[in-house]
Amino acid sequence: MTLPKTNTHNLDAAADGQSPINSAQASPRLSRRQALAVLMAATAVPVVSVLSPTPARSQPNVNSFKLTPGVIVDLNRGRAYVMRPQAGIAAVDLANGSELWRSNEAARPIAVAGNVLVSQGDTPGARNNLRIVALDVREGGRLIFTRSIQLPAGVKALVDRTRASAFTLDAQLERGELVVSWEYTERPLRGRPPPIREVLPGEEESDLQSGPPDGAAFGPGQGPASGSEQHVVNGAFRLDLQSGAISEQQLPPARSSGSNNLLAPNARLRGLPEDQFLSADGRHVLIAERVANDAAFEKYRWAIYDRNTAQKLGEFRAHVRYAPFFVADSRVVFESGPYSRRTPAGLVQEPLQIRAVDLRTGDMLWRQPVRDTTGRRPPPPL
Repeated sequence: MTLPKTNTHNLDAAADGQSPINSAQASPRLSRRQALAVLMAATAVPVVSVLSPTPARSQPNVNSFKLTPGVIVDLNRGRAYVMRPQAGIAAVDLANGSELWRSNEAARPIAVAGNVLVSQGDTPGARNNLRIVALDVREGGRLIFTRSIQLPAGVKALVDRTRASAFTLDAQLERGELVVSWEYTERPLRGRPPPIREVLPGEEESDLQSGPPDGAAFGPGQGPASGSEQHVVNGAFRLDLQSGAISEQQLPPARSSGSNNLLAPNARLRGLPEDQFLSADGRHVLIAERVANDAAFEKYRWAIYDRNTAQKLGEFRAHVRYAPFFVADSRVVFESGPYSRRTPAGLVQEPLQIRAVDLRTGDMLWRQPVRDTTGRRPPPPL
């Protein structure tokens, strides 16, 4: 099916949207007794608007959400659907990290709604065809249906990112259907610029300028790319979870999740350090404190708080200040890596993975590797 309605623009031409603010209507004047009753009722209700959870970006409901691209959490069933490093998707038990089932029918989970896991399939051939795969999470990832959606020419619906392009998907549940929005970003690949020569004693600058100054000597396809050269194409469609029918959908308004889910000042837990990070499902808050110098690997102490009650649930040591996370029972699950470091025993290399830590003891409970879709090859030479 072809969905022609898309939005194409350069990054520097994107406009900021504003949400309308509705003014409250004036209420009729109350008697003194009625006013007193309203006041007493209001004071009996705790004010939790600042601390109430806000839905995470692109989640069908509060119990199912995206931790990171390639990891969808299903708290109702106590599991996560994870991109396997080799191929396919695995259902992982959040209690012990064991693999419950796996499917090679799809590559990247997008969202789970009810009993249906909607995913993206690999499309090595016709790259502007987006392959949508629906799996039954009750029956070991049994294939329910597949759909092929033709995207605009030039769009590469690839699962893996490259240094020149990226294709991303988000989804949200709306009236029993899944609204899937996609975005394709392409940037011309540039090689490394030539090194800048120093002017040594006895030399003159004019002797070194064999070409135009200020970087204008870069030929076609060389040198750093400017932000205006980044090209973005996006669109959306609606998916019926029962029949698999695809219909057109206007692009939903963009949602800003903030940098690293850093809470705004008016949303922070009071009486605690200022830098506070929100969990992927909006229910918990992370406060990271640096407690060691660079000689220590795990130089940060993570403290996890319940966002509604401000109760501290536990703490443990980590090597980064922030990573996407959520809490399930007494465990915190977060993204880690990839990284490499030298130890007395030699070089240690860790892949991209999700880890679970016991908030009561700080001990790591399990780890599960995740397919790394980020292109890490160096740019081509000049």
